[in-house]
Amino acid sequence: MLDLDGCSGLASLPDNIGALKSLRWLYLDGCSLASLQKSIGGLKSLQSLLSRIASLQDNIDGLKSPKSLYLSGRSELVSLPDNIGGLKSFKSLYLSGRSGLVSLPDSIGALKSLEYLDLSGCSGLASLPDNIGALKSLKSLNLSGWSGLALASLPDNIGAFKSLQSLRLSCCSGLASLPDNIGALKSLESLNLHGCSGLASLPDNIGALKSLESLHLSCCSGLASLPDNIGALESLESLDLHGCSGLASLPDNIDALKSLESLDLHGCSGLASLPDNIGALESLKSLDLHGCSGLASLPDNIGALESLKSLDLSGCSGLASLPGRIGELKSLESLDLHGCSGLASLPDNIGALKSLKSLDLSGCSRLASLPGRIGELKPLLPILS
Repeated sequence: MLDLDGCSGLASLPDNIGALKSLRWLYLDGCSLASLQKSIGGLKSLQSLLSRIASLQDNIDGLKSPKSLYLSGRSELVSLPDNIGGLKSFKSLYLSGRSGLVSLPDSIGALKSLEYLDLSGCSGLASLPDNIGALKSLKSLNLSGWSGLALASLPDNIGAFKSLQSLRLSCCSGLASLPDNIGALKSLESLNLHGCSGLASLPDNIGALKSLESLHLSCCSGLASLPDNIGALESLESLDLHGCSGLASLPDNIDALKSLESLDLHGCSGLASLPDNIGALESLKSLDLHGCSGLASLPDNIGALESLKSLDLSGCSGLASLPGRIGELKSLESLDLHGCSGLASLPDNIGALKSLKSLDLSGCSRLASLPGRIGELKPLLPILS
């Protein structure tokens, strides 16, 4: 290993660096290198190269062994050499923050072993090559931070990524829609669309993502509804809708999400109610409704959420009362009612919450008294707001 990380005064490498035939790791991050020596192609054993250079030499295909190339950070890099497709052993290519990069070579589709491609912050890229779908081994694709109109759509052949497990599109504010064939990503486990404010809807076939465990839609302010078949996401464990202020309701079949453990609706100010069947979410452990100011009541069967440990209702200023079955939440450990200024009373059976450790009633300005059974909350931690 040769680690030159942080050697900011280093402007060039010796011409004979290619003679290091056994070198496996070369770290050049923080150096002032404008380019790599031509002899770099002689590093036949190199497996990992980390650098912020402004350009790559055409002889990079001489690197027959590298599995990882980290070129994150510096904006001066405007292109990759056409022969980058010759790096047959490549598994990881990180180009995050290369805002000067305007295109990817068509030869990138020849990287048959590539598993990780990070293009986050490459805001100069307007599109991906048509043959990007040829990356059959790709497991993770990060396109986060393509702000403005940099990414208006995804290639139609994105469904060809049969091995893809993670797709990150956070803060792609110009993204207006997802392709219909996104449902073909049978191995996808995580889909991150945080901050895609231009996204108005999700395709109907999103329910075909049978392996999906995590769906992040936080701050998708243009999203007005979820597709009816979202209940078909049988492996979904986390659904993040934080800050989706345009969301007016949840689909009735949300009760089909039997694996769902976390539902974040924090800041969904347009949400007026929850589906009556929400109590069917048998695996739900965390329900965050903080700041849902339009929520006037909770469905009575919320008491059926037998796995629920955390219920956050802070800032739900329109909430006038809690349902009578709230006392049935036998696993509930934390109940946050901070700032529920419309709440005038608590149900008497709140004392039945035998696992409750934290109860926050601060800022409940209309609350005139506490129920007699509150003394039964034996596990309550010493600090009671």
